[in-house]
Amino acid sequence: MTSFAGVSDADFLQVEIVMKNKIFLFAMTICLTACDFLSNKTTPIDVPMPEDRVKASVPQDMTFLNLYLQKGIISDGVVDTFAKANNVKISINRANSQNDWKQNDIILSDLLNISWLQLDDVYYKLDKTLLPNYSNISPEILAMLSNEDLGNQYLVPYAMRVVVVGINRTAINEILEDSLPENPLDLVFNPQYTQQLKQCGIAISDNPNEVIPLLLHYLRLNPHAQEGDEINTALEHFRQIREDINYFDVKPIEKLINNEACVALTYGSDVKLAHKTVSNIPIEALVPTQGTGLLIDIFAIPASVENRANAHKFINEMLSPNVSAQITSFNARGYTVNMTAALQSRYINDNSIFLNNDTMDKSFILRPLPEQIYIQIKQWWQNE
Repeated sequence: MTSFAGVSDADFLQVEIVMKNKIFLFAMTICLTACDFLSNKTTPIDVPMPEDRVKASVPQDMTFLNLYLQKGIISDGVVDTFAKANNVKISINRANSQNDWKQNDIILSDLLNISWLQLDDVYYKLDKTLLPNYSNISPEILAMLSNEDLGNQYLVPYAMRVVVVGINRTAINEILEDSLPENPLDLVFNPQYTQQLKQCGIAISDNPNEVIPLLLHYLRLNPHAQEGDEINTALEHFRQIREDINYFDVKPIEKLINNEACVALTYGSDVKLAHKTVSNIPIEALVPTQGTGLLIDIFAIPASVENRANAHKFINEMLSPNVSAQITSFNARGYTVNMTAALQSRYINDNSIFLNNDTMDKSFILRPLPEQIYIQIKQWWQNE
């Protein structure tokens, strides 16, 4: 063989073969790397994930809770404690509109504001396996509510307010000469008394839903009558006392506090709170032992809600005896939870906060009148 610069042809051929092998291996490495990149088998650490993928990776139902709360039912301190303990950001909405309710995960409102028509279309059916404290609720209240919510599937009864006749005893005694009737409702519905007491002032709610059922019961009629002769009988009776009513007010108790009235159809919790506000006016609550109305505050979960885990968790926490007792000390309302061991005796033994068994058996929950009747009555009794 010939040589080139001292290198034989055989040696040159061997070098050429090695170089070709190295070039081939280098080309294959580049190809495999490119294919791996294009197939998205790896994600560069400096490329952010799409926003929707980030959101999907976070359990959102564990980070927030939107509540509709009527003012005064639950103290802000209790809400804050739950939020911190469960690492949940809570937004509270107090707008009083059923359209706004759909934007919340939980509704807590009185039964007069809660619509139970076609509950399965409006509210989510409760998962009671997530509510172990549900067993703390009074069976009597659940039975009363089952007429509106068959099987107690959608609504959780929570707080309750007892309708009482609030009085300024000193002012009334001067007029009636220390002769109070056996039935306190006589002071509001019996013309024999209203004609005398109008001189010191009679105040009732401006909401017919809070008055007409009491009047029906007083007349020994069905407090839940919706139409017909019983409603007409009640309205005819009311016409006899209409001119004796001095005030139709959102909060009749304020007329007592301001010494503008000596009689008010109000709630026992309002009278209890009034004692903290005034000390120079002898305000007290008379409970109709013949039976009275109960305004129930209700928990409900809107049907469209997806944040159901936290909704149930919050409701369950509120059904704890210790939490309910804490709230009663704040707003003087009775709660449907059995909390005898957790609550001070001055509340437990107060019949205007927690009805005794005898009075409870004769009492009833307040429920709305049909809308058409409600509108007619409200226009009539305030403008006549």
